[in-house]
Amino acid sequence: MKTQSYFFTPDNNQCANQSSIIIRVNAKTDPIFNPINPICFGSQKNPLQNTSLNGISGEWIPTFDNQKTTDYTFIPDSQYCAKNYSLSIAILPKQGVEFKHIEPICKGDYLEDLPTTSIHGVKGYWTLQLNNQKSTMYTFHVIGDQCVTDSTKKFAHYSK
Repeated sequence: MKTQSYFFTPDNNQCANQSSIIIRVNAKTDPIFNPINPICFGSQKNPLQNTSLNGISGEWIPTFDNQKTTDYTFIPDSQYCAKNYSLSIAILPKQGVEFKHIEPICKGDYLEDLPTTSIHGVKGYWTLQLNNQKSTMYTFHVIGDQCVTDSTKKFAHYSK
């Protein structure tokens, strides 16, 4: 549709003047949002903002689901001449924290440092100081917001 002028012409036998009206049809504005990266399963943070970067407010349908990949539609509030906006948010499954096997050592033998990055690239640190005198369970703590099943992983060294 486009802006259009309309004219009213009264019948000849009526005592009325001709008049016109212009109806302006404005193009709908596209709401603008930052892209949303995949989110970890169970994340508590809702990434859907109710106001676009260009100031259009509205609501998202359906409500955010942190357990499955979902298509969402932003419905602008009625006072805006704006289009609906659709996007999909991928939900990533949590991965396990796995490490390369470390062979048992004899009591008192050299015990190498434990890795600070898992096989799948999860970064973290170990609690407890390395002990080459007895079997010990070490706990791996994940650094930052990485998509893993839990924040700690048990790992043991055994003495012969």
